[in-house]
Amino acid sequence: MIERWLIIGSLFLLAIGWPSVLPAYINNQTPDVTLGGSSAGLLCSDGTRLYVTETGTNRILIYNAIPITSTASPDVVLTGFNSPSGVNSDGARLYVSDQLLNRVLIYNSIPTSNSASPDVVLGGFKWPRGVNSDGTRLFISDSDNSRVLIYNSIPTSNSASPNVTLINIQMPCGICSDGTRLYVIETLNNRLLIYNSIPSNNSATPDVILAGLNFPYGVYSDGTRLFIADTGNGRVLIYNSAHSAQD
Repeated sequence: MIERWLIIGSLFLLAIGWPSVLPAYINNQTPDVTLGGSSAGLLCSDGTRLYVTETGTNRILIYNAIPITSTASPDVVLTGFNSPSGVNSDGARLYVSDQLLNRVLIYNSIPTSNSASPDVVLGGFKWPRGVNSDGTRLFISDSDNSRVLIYNSIPTSNSASPNVTLINIQMPCGICSDGTRLYVIETLNNRLLIYNSIPSNNSATPDVILAGLNFPYGVYSDGTRLFIADTGNGRVLIYNSAHSAQD
């Protein structure tokens, strides 16, 4: 397994450590920074900081600034997880899907010390692999329960219940919203589901289904572009307009 994280300008690869989604070049672009790691994981950025899951060593790494050298060290290292599989931040809070402990952790402020504890711990999941927030809502891929959970506001208690539950989604993994649309990777069906508006009821169906993928794992949109980690095909797909994925 390739243990590295690649930064190409402002583009962060969506799935880290999986050889099939870690081409050294994307259309012949050389990464500006290559961060070595002791274990594979996923990453995200809020535009200021970089967050990395080290799944095999059960850690979350926080860089308070985007690394500009390959020797950069994290400012904060959070431990106490069991195979953390997803991490996300809206710039104010930090969200972690703690996969093998079947929970999602919410930090109401970005941790500044290694001993930081979550403010909210949501349970009742089965291998949650993806978590995302648009700053208002929270989205969780409850992978082995074949469902996606939507909270219309950020949970403030451990007993919070989702407002919307989308079912019969086969192993949802990557999930993200740009505040308008919702994108869900349906890994076992090798496709991406696009909802042109945030689902408001349990019976909502996707407006667009992007097929032809092979064990896709990650998805991200910045509101304009759409990025897909097409794991089994060993590639990252970039749509310069999120709308173009619907054409």
